[in-house]
Amino acid sequence: MLITACGNTSAPTASVGAISPSGAKIGYVNSDSLFENFKMIKDLEEDLIAEKLQMQNQFQVEYQKLEKDYMDAQKGASQLSQEALGILQRRLAQREQGLCQMQQQMESQLMQSEGKKNDEYLKVIREYLDNYGAENGYQIIYSYNGVGNVLYIDSAYDITNLVVVGLNKTYESTQETAEAE
Repeated sequence: MLITACGNTSAPTASVGAISPSGAKIGYVNSDSLFENFKMIKDLEEDLIAEKLQMQNQFQVEYQKLEKDYMDAQKGASQLSQEALGILQRRLAQREQGLCQMQQQMESQLMQSEGKKNDEYLKVIREYLDNYGAENGYQIIYSYNGVGNVLYIDSAYDITNLVVVGLNKTYESTQETAEAE
């Protein structure tokens, strides 16, 4: 559960959310909707897919080379001495082992990249909510998805759309700035 006191000068302001009986201004963000509609997450997912495809293609090229070399070795095996055949088999086995290591390294790289991308967008969301909450007078902003710690909350507290719109505006402006440089 994300509980944050927040404030952002670039956030859209509106009188959404509600005052609790204790007088605290409370809002919630539907995390499923946020993750589905925040453009940065979609862009990072596309980057990860592209990374994965590039690695798969690279692996596939190496695998096909090895497969061809195995076939060539089988065709020419009858013309080789026992010693030469043994050396060839060891080399091919070493390459196959290297290919397995390459695949493991690529999987590890992808996991690290995914973790880094997750950390990146979660940091942006946290910073945005810190600013948004402070600017709009929220003492608490919950994350809600219907199956976590908060099983029900009145929709009067829902600030999801405002947060998504604000996050996307902020993200798009940083993209425009990055493209201009």
